[in-house]
Amino acid sequence: MPAEIELSGLGELLQSFTNIEIDVDKSEDEALDKAADLVLAEAKKILREPTAHHKGNKYFNKAPADGGTGNLINSLKKGKVKKKNGRKSISVKATAPHAHLIELGTSRAPAHPFLRPARVRTYNEQVKVIEETVLNGANKAWRK
Repeated sequence: MPAEIELSGLGELLQSFTNIEIDVDKSEDEALDKAADLVLAEAKKILREPTAHHKGNKYFNKAPADGGTGNLINSLKKGKVKKKNGRKSISVKATAPHAHLIELGTSRAPAHPFLRPARVRTYNEQVKVIEETVLNGANKAWRK
């Protein structure tokens, strides 16, 4: 006599895994967005700090890198989360036409980097925010 094995509810189980995947995917996007906010805030902070050759200068205003106009600070933007080859990323960039000249310097003007240091200074905090956000998203998804 053959043994009969019946399996039911597999469709619902697979659907729940799909829902969890979607929820975790959303939390990954949220995590990257929060990490980009950290870099953006730090870059703005760096641009507001006087550099060594601006200290004591009575003409120093709020943003030495753009002559006090605030154009460079105001041009800092956060992109949208993108997915390519299974990897997600988000960008923080300055759209001001002179941004690269400030970040990298020229043959006549020293560099005043603001994006690279912002990314480096906030690295540990970014990792923490990403871990917490993704884990919270996964926990919420499992509880559904």
